[in-house]
Amino acid sequence: MTARGLVIAAPHSGAGKTTVTLAVLAALARRGIAVRAAKAGPDYIDPAFHAAASGAASINLDSWAMSPALLDSLAAAQARARIFS
Repeated sequence: MTARGLVIAAPHSGAGKTTVTLAVLAALARRGIAVRAAKAGPDYIDPAFHAAASGAASINLDSWAMSPALLDSLAAAQARARIFS
């Protein structure tokens, strides 16, 4: 399976990454494109915002607290997940 992805990043906190991410997720979902999101880092609130914007569950990928194998597994599972409306 091949999954396409987009990474939204910035060099520092407060740069607007979450706002841009939510806008992109909502815009794609409104167009009928099935999107899945993941938050990188120790912020456990953003996945709830992602889910509200996209209509699909989001996950947190925390490279400090999770092993590389777990991160790979979670990211792969998120890419394979199907969205049911």
